[in-house]
Amino acid sequence: MARQLEAAVVPQRVEVWTYARYSSDRQNERSIGDQERLCAETCKRLGLPLPSRAFRDAALSGASMGKRAGLQDLLNAAAQPPSRGVRRVLAIESLDRQGRNIYDSFDIIRRLHREGGMRIVTSDGRDSDAPSFKAMLLADSFVADVFLDNLRTHTKRGLDARVAEGFHVG
Repeated sequence: MARQLEAAVVPQRVEVWTYARYSSDRQNERSIGDQERLCAETCKRLGLPLPSRAFRDAALSGASMGKRAGLQDLLNAAAQPPSRGVRRVLAIESLDRQGRNIYDSFDIIRRLHREGGMRIVTSDGRDSDAPSFKAMLLADSFVADVFLDNLRTHTKRGLDARVAEGFHVG
């Protein structure tokens, strides 16, 4: 009888990071703490350890990834290989926290998940280990991007109306 070879099992330790962001100085700065609390609750629900590392961007839009130092720090840290036997997980409130530009969103997820090997979980139920993740990424990224388009349109409409009424909008 031939002896079957078993793959070597490497004990895996899970390391959880968070990323939190809010968009403008007119929003509540407690938003980051609220997001991190939701991420911790998500970790407990999924049986993951509590986050050990946090990346943050305060009062910075998700429309572009270039000016967000916290996001750049996250991407740079994720590019470094983890220690042997460590699986990294990124917990975020929702996929729109990492970005509202559809192209940037795909690039960020590619760098974190595909290249960095990170599992990504969100407080609203997304999980990169699920077969439906790519479809949810596409849908969520599209909705986040269109949100910004609509916001621009509505803001311009409001400004145009104020000008038509004779008010200065500068």
